[in-house]
Amino acid sequence: MFAVFASGGKQHRVTEGEVVRLELVGGEPGEQVVFDKAAEAASAEKIRHAIEQVDAALEALDKEADANPAEREALERKKARLLEQLNVAEEAFKALELAEKDGG
Repeated sequence: MFAVFASGGKQHRVTEGEVVRLELVGGEPGEQVVFDKAAEAASAEKIRHAIEQVDAALEALDKEADANPAEREALERKKARLLEQLNVAEEAFKALELAEKDGG
């Protein structure tokens, strides 16, 4: 898992625990800095796998004669949230690729 954040007009990709040297950031060396607009980009592959699991659960539910409609509804909501997360992760990857192409 990694995060993409903007600083000094550039986007940066970092992993947990990584030390980053940036220009134009207030504070002392070694001091913790918080970037409140960091876009967490979970692995798109992990999200796709979770969507596959939800799809399998929905298929199993379809085979049950006495399936609970509320359970189906909950799974469909979960899938919708996962699809939104996948979209965010893919957009973060695109932004990172563009930043790297522009020399960021």
